[in-house]
Amino acid sequence: MISNISKMHDVPVQQSTIMKLLHITTQDSLAIERQWYVNGVHYSKTLEDWLRRQDRHKKQVMQLFEVCVSVCVLVCVCVLVCVCVLG
Repeated sequence: MISNISKMHDVPVQQSTIMKLLHITTQDSLAIERQWYVNGVHYSKTLEDWLRRQDRHKKQVMQLFEVCVSVCVLVCVCVLVCVCVLG
């Protein structure tokens, strides 16, 4: 279960790759002033709430996925036809 994440020991927050690249490219204008540790409790609660909401609205979620899959299939077919026709 997701709540097990919140029971883990505090771990240091890692900078994302984007932040690392941003820091490298703008070293003169940006600097890390403070860092702190996050234990994941709030993120765990957020994920559990998202899952509960998704379960409550399963029918709507599945309809949305069906539409997305249909659109993706249509786009793939169109690309395939264009590639075959235009070579």
